[in-house]
Amino acid sequence: MIRQNSLYVPVSEGHQLHLRHIYHEQKAGPAVLFIHGAVENGRIFYTQSNKGLAPFLADQGYQCFVADLRGRGDSKPAISKADTHGQTESIVEDIPAILHFITTKTGKRPQFWVAHSWGGVLLNSVLARFPEEIEHVSANVYFGTKRSLYNRHPEKLLKANLIWYTLAFWQVKKHGYLPARRLKWGSDNETRKSHAQSVQ
Repeated sequence: MIRQNSLYVPVSEGHQLHLRHIYHEQKAGPAVLFIHGAVENGRIFYTQSNKGLAPFLADQGYQCFVADLRGRGDSKPAISKADTHGQTESIVEDIPAILHFITTKTGKRPQFWVAHSWGGVLLNSVLARFPEEIEHVSANVYFGTKRSLYNRHPEKLLKANLIWYTLAFWQVKKHGYLPARRLKWGSDNETRKSHAQSVQ
């Protein structure tokens, strides 16, 4: 039987990171960390009815920990114009806090890291910043991760050049953050700093 529960990891400025623990009642295999990409949250990896990659792996015996980064998904509080955090905080504080939390709960660092899109850039940045983490990781699996976009494909020109590099800045200027969920540009919002850092 697959079980799910919500755990919370406290970080600075009164934020709590949501971590969805998805596991099999009778199997206790290695831990897997999941990190979502920009304008997303952890729901890209699971549903409450146990569909998605995390429940599939849990059924095979893996202990899955699906993170919502600061302000995203069920993390508290939600992103607002007052937020000053961005990717720097994800790399140097939030993901390390999640790793420590999982280690405390399971007795080991997560052996497998899974990411979607920009989440892979964040995880690679953690490994570059904290190379001592490399020895704990058996494998990384990244879906659609890219650090740079250089092609001239029409979809890239629309989604990156027009929306992400231009229209998104206007929205950030107007609202103080990127309201991507309301604009139907993604499943969740993005802070001013996080958006600017990804454009850089």
